[in-house]
Amino acid sequence: MKRWSNDLSASGRWYVMPMERSNSQQRPPGPEGHASFDFSLEQPGTYGLQALVLAPTQDDNSFWVRIDDRPWIQWTSITPSDAWQWSDVRDAGDGHSSVEVDLSAGKHRLVFAYREDGTMLDQVALRKR
Repeated sequence: MKRWSNDLSASGRWYVMPMERSNSQQRPPGPEGHASFDFSLEQPGTYGLQALVLAPTQDDNSFWVRIDDRPWIQWTSITPSDAWQWSDVRDAGDGHSSVEVDLSAGKHRLVFAYREDGTMLDQVALRKR
């Protein structure tokens, strides 16, 4: 993933996106195509996952998402927009349902990987259900 800083409407002007022509629709790319976020939870529970994204077209509107060592989720069909929008992470393999994950207290890792080269990621949020 490549880091960009030229969008004043992004948080602190920073966001990540893949390099041009970096598409990986059949399987997640290697670690060079990942943006990882380490976090720690004080309370175990069920958490929903949201992200602030910009998906410019129907052909550039998806990511791979993974929490810890769990299977990769194909997050496809992010609503295209020319502005940043908060969106629930949805699992294409589960009827595009919003992702909810049971997490223990302690350390975890959230990973976003590119799937289509034009989709941009600004922020992520876990929300306890």
